Amino acid sequence: MMRAYAVELVRLVCVALCIGVCVVVAGIACTPL
Repeated sequence: MMRAYAVELVRLVCVALCIGVCVVVAGIACTPL
């Protein structure tokens, strides 16, 4: 049971990181140098 919870938690963290990276990249790309 704990293993499934850990897998779900890791998946959630990965998604959050992906979204964070996408937001940062989009922010940098949209910012005029």
